[in-house]
Amino acid sequence: MPEAIEAILSVPETALDSDRIAKEDELAIADEVRNAIEEANQKAELKAAERALKAANIAEAFMNGAHVTVYSSRVSVNSHATLAKLDRDKIQYEEVSIEDDADARDYVMALGYFHTPVVVVGDHHWAGFQPDYLDALSLPNAQKDRPGIA
Repeated sequence: MPEAIEAILSVPETALDSDRIAKEDELAIADEVRNAIEEANQKAELKAAERALKAANIAEAFMNGAHVTVYSSRVSVNSHATLAKLDRDKIQYEEVSIEDDADARDYVMALGYFHTPVVVVGDHHWAGFQPDYLDALSLPNAQKDRPGIA
């Protein structure tokens, strides 16, 4: 009998079993990783769909005449970015400083936010610099169909 075959035949069955078990474990782990990735992708797709729906609702509220109010603070980089984008996109808004207006600060906190900016469009609101939501305000139809806008 050739040496290689003798070597294989002389390997104890427990060693072969442990190799088989190790391979099964590797396959099980690979399945778990694939399932986790698939679940994460589904969650990401759901989150993207939820954001798109919110953006559509914001655009609709704006088209129907809802005003844009930005609750800001002077030291907030995100407030400055939000206001700059609204200005660049020629979106009319009211800015309210929560540093100067205690009622505005209380209102923002009552909405559940503890940082600025907080943007309110009708019944819709969000915190932080959110370009996708701001873009919803500058969609051609959102601007064109707004009451009082030519």
